[in-house]
Amino acid sequence: LLFEYRPQLPVSRKHHCRISDRNIAPTHQQIREDWFKYLAIPAIMAIKPANRYNMDETGILEGKGSNGLVLGRAETKSVRKKQPGSRAWVSIIECISAEGIPLYPLVIYKGKTVQQQWFPLDLSPYDGWEFTATENGWTTDETAVTWLKRVFLPQTAPSQS
Repeated sequence: LLFEYRPQLPVSRKHHCRISDRNIAPTHQQIREDWFKYLAIPAIMAIKPANRYNMDETGILEGKGSNGLVLGRAETKSVRKKQPGSRAWVSIIECISAEGIPLYPLVIYKGKTVQQQWFPLDLSPYDGWEFTATENGWTTDETAVTWLKRVFLPQTAPSQS
């Protein structure tokens, strides 16, 4: 409607996406290259890919966070969208083997305990997932040990066959 009303405006439709400011910092090429040199160390190469794992923690903000179309100045490539800062943070510890086999995640909510009302009635899509809560929704030493005991060790134990 705005385009029809004021066609002379120098605006166009832009795609926007939400991104945490801490994820904007660049990763330098030399840092990446130095990291991958470690994979050539004989002690690392002796470990079978099935026994190599990469664990990472990621965080998401609760609430609506979809990308979409907004209006922006025609001279710019993208538009930033302001979001409220009052939403809760949820952390997820995820892990995958060098062969591409993922482990079930550990989801960490902000709170004293995990509440049943946080989940849908049908939990079957989350079979195998683990859930816990911390004061701020971030990983602590205790949740790292919980992840090792309840997620990593049971799913990576050698098979008995």
